[in-house]
Amino acid sequence: MLATEIKNCLSCPSRQFFDKSIAAYEDGILKKPCKSYCRYSKRAFPLKVRESRNGIPAKCPRRNKGVKLYLLRFTPEKLMTNEDGSIGGFSHTFVCGVRKAPDEVFHELDKALQLLQKNAAVDILFQRGDVLEADSEFGTHTWEYTGDSWNPRFQLNPAQVKNIPKGALHNAR
Repeated sequence: MLATEIKNCLSCPSRQFFDKSIAAYEDGILKKPCKSYCRYSKRAFPLKVRESRNGIPAKCPRRNKGVKLYLLRFTPEKLMTNEDGSIGGFSHTFVCGVRKAPDEVFHELDKALQLLQKNAAVDILFQRGDVLEADSEFGTHTWEYTGDSWNPRFQLNPAQVKNIPKGALHNAR
């Protein structure tokens, strides 16, 4: 499954529309006909129509997971070349990360950089080619440092990163 950004309940794969003609007991609750339910956690809960259409509800179980923030450094010496001349193997190395960052770092790059520098064990000097990745249950945002600014970029494949912590870059890309 490709990693897509979830902007509301309608685009969430955990949303279920109960289309049976009579009420039935499923997933730990009594479900009513023509209602939407969230099945992300063990026990399903009903979704309000406006709340699920306009955005992500405050009681969404995905919000409680937090954002994983990673700094990955481009390392050309780790770039491996296959026998046929194609490029394969590692090209980035894990530098540091924050496992449970607040939700606002997922959308705001400045807050993500401040949090990363504050929580890092050593002082971080950004180098050209560094990649900052904010990985949330709602999707993944990735920025690349070009020497003077951070530009959005496509996500990295987990096979491109060396010394990656367990659980990092968990979405298939």
